[in-house]
Amino acid sequence: MKKISLVVMLFGALAVSAQETPAAQSASHVRPAEPATYADLNCAGFVTREAIPKNNTVVAGFDTPSEVLYAQKETVFLSGGGYEEGKNYAIIRELKDLNEYELFPGQFKAIKTMGQPYADIGHVKITAIRGSVAVAQIEFSCENMTMGDIVVPLGEKPEVIMPPPSSTRFPAPGTSDLTARIVLARDFDSQIGYRNAVYINAGSGQGVKVGDHFRAMRSYDPKRIDPVDAISYGYNDVYDDTQKNFKPTFPLFNHHTQEAQLPSRMVGELVVVSVTPTSSTLLVSNALETIDLGDMVERLKAQ
Repeated sequence: MKKISLVVMLFGALAVSAQETPAAQSASHVRPAEPATYADLNCAGFVTREAIPKNNTVVAGFDTPSEVLYAQKETVFLSGGGYEEGKNYAIIRELKDLNEYELFPGQFKAIKTMGQPYADIGHVKITAIRGSVAVAQIEFSCENMTMGDIVVPLGEKPEVIMPPPSSTRFPAPGTSDLTARIVLARDFDSQIGYRNAVYINAGSGQGVKVGDHFRAMRSYDPKRIDPVDAISYGYNDVYDDTQKNFKPTFPLFNHHTQEAQLPSRMVGELVVVSVTPTSSTLLVSNALETIDLGDMVERLKAQ
């Protein structure tokens, strides 16, 4: 009898353990809030309408003319003036997009309104000044520097906390207080994932601040989604043969009033790492699926 009781108790303990394990594993896999890294903050890039002086630039490197790309710990030469020996400076690059195709209607106009895109390239430290040329060592690299990159003062970036993921895909109405759009992404990417940087058409002029939390939302309304995706709404054959008297949910050439009423779904979460009066740079803190250029974002109300 004791042996039977022991076996029953053992199986009971295993059953309880089996029931508790998935929940425990699920809880342990929820990412906690964490600070954005130095690279996250200093490699995100920005878009601004402010005129940035171009007098100070990278003009050569230690192995010029056989080398034109310069990486961390290498020596570069800087033109211009106002440098101080021992001081650090930021290297940025004025950008142009070689792709002349709009990834959503009105993209080019929106970029023009926001300003000029710039990439963060890295940081250098002045080791010597020889005449009109400053000798510098690359202390930090986001990507390779090259001739023509612009030298600007190095500003300190405030710490930004990446929040833990939200628990819902369909946020309740009234939980946001500002709507904007993802107009551009770092490296001119069209699809964006975790820890990638994007630029939205709202900035300090609209009250956006470093550290603000946004969520990227995507509608089911065919007038507000990618035109290629919307083609699927034109198919009537979207039912099972065994369904009796089925009426297509999305009949061809209708006004799409039903799907326009579906709640928008959250596709990702983002946090603001820098702002200008007309734009903000956001870092993706949680990607539930691919975030696309043109997706709308909304700022979460302060709790």
